[in-house]
Amino acid sequence: MKPLHNLFLSSLLLGWSIAASAQSLTLSQAETLAVQRDADIARLQQLSLASEDMAVADGQLPDPSLSLGALNLPTDTFATDQEPMTQFRVGLGQKFPAGDTLALSRRRGEQNAVAQRWMAQDRAHQVRREVRLAWLESLYWKRAQEVYRQDEGLFQQLQEVTQSLYSVGRSKQQDVLRADLEMSQLNDRLINARQKEDEARARLARWVGPEAMSRELNTALPDLNAPHVGALESALLAHPAVKALDAEVDMSTTNAALAQQSYKPSWGVDVGYAWRDGENMDGSARADFFSAAVSVQLPLFTGQRQDRRVAAAARNQEASRSRRLEMLRMMDAEAQVAFSRWRQAQERSRLYVRQITPQALSQAGSALSSYQSDTADFAEVMRAYLTVQKLRLEQLRIDIDGRAALARLDYFFAAESPIDSLSFKE
Repeated sequence: MKPLHNLFLSSLLLGWSIAASAQSLTLSQAETLAVQRDADIARLQQLSLASEDMAVADGQLPDPSLSLGALNLPTDTFATDQEPMTQFRVGLGQKFPAGDTLALSRRRGEQNAVAQRWMAQDRAHQVRREVRLAWLESLYWKRAQEVYRQDEGLFQQLQEVTQSLYSVGRSKQQDVLRADLEMSQLNDRLINARQKEDEARARLARWVGPEAMSRELNTALPDLNAPHVGALESALLAHPAVKALDAEVDMSTTNAALAQQSYKPSWGVDVGYAWRDGENMDGSARADFFSAAVSVQLPLFTGQRQDRRVAAAARNQEASRSRRLEMLRMMDAEAQVAFSRWRQAQERSRLYVRQITPQALSQAGSALSSYQSDTADFAEVMRAYLTVQKLRLEQLRIDIDGRAALARLDYFFAAESPIDSLSFKE
């Protein structure tokens, strides 16, 4: 009969190579679905479109004003031909904002639209990162259940071995009870892992929806590319979150220029035509009147208005620059942490594959052989196989954590946009 530890190793390799069914949900499908469903991305897209519309509106001249009036009507008769100064006037007025106010107002709206678009891109990358993390956590507990199920067969055989040896007087009843207890505890760990998987799937359903989560997840560990940390600086400068702050800095610069326009005069033009009824003393018709006027708003007292606005705009501009600098520092630190975690996970995974797990398997097989030859007790066998189980789960956790670190690291190298293929909805 094949030794138990060889059977154990075979089942381990077989269990970890199970292919996903054609109906399973892949990580790529989950990412696409989550980006399409995210309400914040749609909100930011609509805000961008709204800012574009407002930019066009803000760049236009104010609406002209139309005035109609009756002037100098005599109050004794209200006759329109009694007095020569009585007239009916129609006027048209137009205001012209100071300096480059219109052009700068339009530029500010366009810059705000750009900022909203970059924020939508950043949100898409955040969604993809969160989907990957939730996917990996769900995958860990699903694969943990596979480990426990594979151990079920092993522990059942250990039960049979102890009962067989006990029946011929070569083992103690305590060994049989210990085998039964470990089997019960294994079932408890399996139930707990199933519960943890359900919780992780519920978190993933928040992104992809309950319909997609009705499908089985592809159990293959996703291959995530490891970016080069040396390219981090340039990647961060091109990151959507930083680009959004760049647009905000540009917008604050425009606001500062816009505040400067308040020192310049604004203009207004009014033209009017007045119709008069009646005749002159010589019998000729009274002439109508035409009038034109130009008004100028003079910014003479600037201390408590214009000066304050310019100072506030300059402070806001500096605050935007400081916020961008702090964002770059924070993102750089988080990326370095993620890179360190991924690198350490790589080293630990190699150590487990090459040394720790094979050594534990060898020790477990040796303990079982010694027990069958009555040179070791059953407790040592159980400790050895529980250690193997623990190490298998730890190796799986290391692999999952390493990919989680890559998912976090990939966010900072957000070169490709997950929503390039999604059009803005009018």
